[in-house]
Amino acid sequence: MRQREEFTVPHHEVDRVIREENQLILDSKIRAITRAYNDGILKIEPDVADTIARRFLDIRKNVSVDDVRAICEESKTPLADLTSLSRVLVNCPFPHDRAVGRRILLAASRAGEPSATIFALAAAMNQGQLHSPELVSVKTQLEKLVRVERNPQAMILTGRIAEREGNLRRALALYEQAIEEALKQGDDATNDRSIEDAGIYGAWIHLGQVKLVLCDRPGATAAFEAGVLANGPLAFAALSDLEDDFSPRWLLYKTKAATSGHARCAYDLGRFYSLSDDKVKDLRKQERAWAKTEAERAAKAPKAWSSILTALAGLSPYQQLSQLSPQERDFFASEWFFIAGTSGHGPGYTAAAHIVCKLGKHWILADIYRSAMWGPDAVDGVVKAELEMMVKRWESIAKP
Repeated sequence: MRQREEFTVPHHEVDRVIREENQLILDSKIRAITRAYNDGILKIEPDVADTIARRFLDIRKNVSVDDVRAICEESKTPLADLTSLSRVLVNCPFPHDRAVGRRILLAASRAGEPSATIFALAAAMNQGQLHSPELVSVKTQLEKLVRVERNPQAMILTGRIAEREGNLRRALALYEQAIEEALKQGDDATNDRSIEDAGIYGAWIHLGQVKLVLCDRPGATAAFEAGVLANGPLAFAALSDLEDDFSPRWLLYKTKAATSGHARCAYDLGRFYSLSDDKVKDLRKQERAWAKTEAERAAKAPKAWSSILTALAGLSPYQQLSQLSPQERDFFASEWFFIAGTSGHGPGYTAAAHIVCKLGKHWILADIYRSAMWGPDAVDGVVKAELEMMVKRWESIAKP
């Protein structure tokens, strides 16, 4: 009977593969740190940041508060900058770097760095990991931020957690406290853009959303309007959802939110410019009713709302569309859909692709495909499958 041959890899080959893999991980981390430094996201110089990451990795036991302070003192790095470094690392492609970033983040939280605590728990909430044992000390820090330091951003996060747990009344109270504290402190603490990507933004927005769930539409509208006056573009998005589709206020609010980077509002503007001729004619019929309603609302509006009223004066969705040719409407629709896709709303890519295919501009389809497949925001499987099918169909047509 023939014996089975066993194949082994020489030790020097194993060592070479390990070295190459380690170098790849190192290069990826250095690139991410350098890019963040050049973009102004990270204040620590790249070589110092790499040294700090190595120091945290070298500590075999749990990182103590004394360890964190010693590293900060040695590297002459403020504690707050450790949070920025950790956030760069947790977004690296390799698990090794992400683990180091998480270690730095949790250690910075234990050392009393507020944004580390807030970001760590916000990320855990979004990932469904709030009950992880390693977050016990972080939750203690969050409670301290709320009760002792009266940190508005911590109140917002605690309210978000209460919302997730179904305790809407507690969430409502926390959002109101956050607003009160922010006004008392005289800063923009309830609208911290640095942690917006963790799903934590202005208390006015969350307050309005809870009031909507509690069937208090006037209260929700008032909260969203206050958010607008506090210079929160996301409040425009929330307000737009309370308006009739394609009405003057809907168009104004969607445009303001979309130009501030709100992906879904950009997609909705794509829908607006995609309206059929019959739908455009319907808008004309509705404008008289909208004008009457708008006059009544304007009479009751506060003085602070004057700039919005000025922007609304003479705004006609019907005129805006009817003055454009079908080709121009298609152009604006495809542009807004593409912006929605690149801002993280995947269906925007497919909507833009359908328009360019209808127009026979298949070369633009290739750009849409590349952006969707290899852009910074991953698209879901349904969007990928539809785009791949459209590209294959185009390739089959393009073949001689």
